[in-house]
Amino acid sequence: MRRHLWVWSLLIAFVLSGGIGQAQGPRVTVVTPSKGTTAENQPTSRSIDANTTALDVNVASGGAGGGVAQTQVRDSGDTAWVNVGPAAGNAKMPATIYSSTGTELATSTNPLRVDPTGTTTQPVSGTVTANQGGTWTVQPGNTANTTAWLVTGTGGTFPISGNLTGNQATNTVQLGGTAISLNTGVRDTGTQRVTIATNDVVPASQSGTWTVQPGNTANTTAWKVDGSAVTQPVSGTVTANIGTSGSLALDATLSATQPRNITQFGGTAISTGAGAGGLGIPRVTVSNDSTVILGTGAATIGALSANQSINAAQFGGSAVVTGTGAGGAGIPRVTVSNDSSLAANQSVNQNQVGGVAVFAERCQREEKTYVTINQTAGTQLATGVAAERIYICSINVVSATAQNIAVVSGTGTVCATGIAGVIGGSTAATGWNLAANGGVVHGNGAAAVANTKVNADNLCLLQSGAGQVSGSLAYVSN
Repeated sequence: MRRHLWVWSLLIAFVLSGGIGQAQGPRVTVVTPSKGTTAENQPTSRSIDANTTALDVNVASGGAGGGVAQTQVRDSGDTAWVNVGPAAGNAKMPATIYSSTGTELATSTNPLRVDPTGTTTQPVSGTVTANQGGTWTVQPGNTANTTAWLVTGTGGTFPISGNLTGNQATNTVQLGGTAISLNTGVRDTGTQRVTIATNDVVPASQSGTWTVQPGNTANTTAWKVDGSAVTQPVSGTVTANIGTSGSLALDATLSATQPRNITQFGGTAISTGAGAGGLGIPRVTVSNDSTVILGTGAATIGALSANQSINAAQFGGSAVVTGTGAGGAGIPRVTVSNDSSLAANQSVNQNQVGGVAVFAERCQREEKTYVTINQTAGTQLATGVAAERIYICSINVVSATAQNIAVVSGTGTVCATGIAGVIGGSTAATGWNLAANGGVVHGNGAAAVANTKVNADNLCLLQSGAGQVSGSLAYVSN
C-alpha cells in the first residue's frame, strides 16, 4: 500500500527561555494539514518536549504506485509545496526557528547565539575578513604608544617627522631642494651662505689688482711694523740721496762686532778673487802654517824654512811624470849608488832579459785552479770561459786496471760536441795506454804542457774501461 504524507507546514520552535541548568528543553510543535473538509482531515498538532522521545507521523494514503513514503513541505517563501525525503532525492527539509516569545531567530536582526548567557562576546575561530569602517587605531605593541615602530629590516627610505634630540647627529645632503656643494671649487647653487667669525682667517687667492692699505682710509695711515706708530727700525741696505747740495754727517758709531761691507782700499776699489797684484789689493802676511799656490811665471816668496815640505808639480819646466812607464821629460834622472841593493824578497817587474822583452809564461800569469780526478767513466774536469783557453800546468793519473786514457776538449756532455784531442787523440783508445795500477805524470806546474785549441771549450778525461782512475789536474784559463 502506497502511503503519502501531506504536510502543510512543519513549525519547529526552540523554546530558549530558561537558562543553563533548567530541566525544560526546547519544544517542537508539528501541525498536519487537512485533505478535505471532514473532521479527520482537519489540521492537528502535537508538541514534543524533553519528556517526549518520539514524534508520531500520520502517513496519508492515496499515493499512486507504492514504494518509499515521501513528505511535502512549504518552500521558504510559503508559495508552493516541495517534496523532500529519499523518494524526492532531497534529504534536506527547511525549518524556521522561533524563540519562546514567537520571535523568528537566525535573522540579521535576531542572530542565533551559540551560548545561553545572552550578551557576552562570542568566540570566533578560523580566518575573519575585516573591512575598515570609520577610523582605526593601529599600534605596534599591545599597549598604545609604548612600543616604537620598526622601520628597518626591509630597506628603502623612510620619512621622519618630529624634532631631533640634543646632540643628535644628522647627515644633511640638501638645502632648499639643492644638493650641497662640498670641498673647494667655484660658487654654485649648492654653495651655502655663511657668516665668518671676526677672529677667523679666510684663505684668499688673488685675482686681478688688490689695493692694500694700513687704515680704513687709503693713504692716510702710516704702515706699522712694530705696533708703536713711531719711527720704525730698518735693516738691510738703504740708499740715501742728499740732493745736489749739502752734506751727510754720520752721527752713529759702529759697534765693535758690527759687520761692514768695505768696497775700497786707498781710494781704489778692492780687487777680489785670483789675479795679478795691483791697486786695491791689500798687502798681507802669509802665516807659516798656510800653503801658498804660486801662479804661472816668476814669483818670489822668500826662503823656505828648513825641512819644509813642498809639492813639486814640475821638473825642468815639464810636468812631473809619476808611476811606471817610459822615460821622458818631467822624469828626474837618478843614479843608483854602488852600495845599494834590493832588499831580500823585494818584488820587481822585469820587462826584459838580455834586451829582449820578457814573455810571461801562461802558468805564471795568474793563480792556478786545482782539480781532483776520481772517476770510473769519462768526466768533464774544467769548464771553459768565453774568449779564453785552458792551459794544463800539470796532470797525473793512475789507473787501477789496464786501459787507455785521453785528455780531450769540446762542449756538451763529456766534450762530445766538437771534440778534439789535447793529450792523445779525440778518443780514449788513442790516449795513454796504462797497465793495471800504472800511471803518468805530465808537467810540474811551472809552465803549460798542453792546452785547448778553441776558446770557451771544456776539458774532459776519457777512459776506455770502467776501472778506477785517480789523480789531479792544475790549470789556468787566459
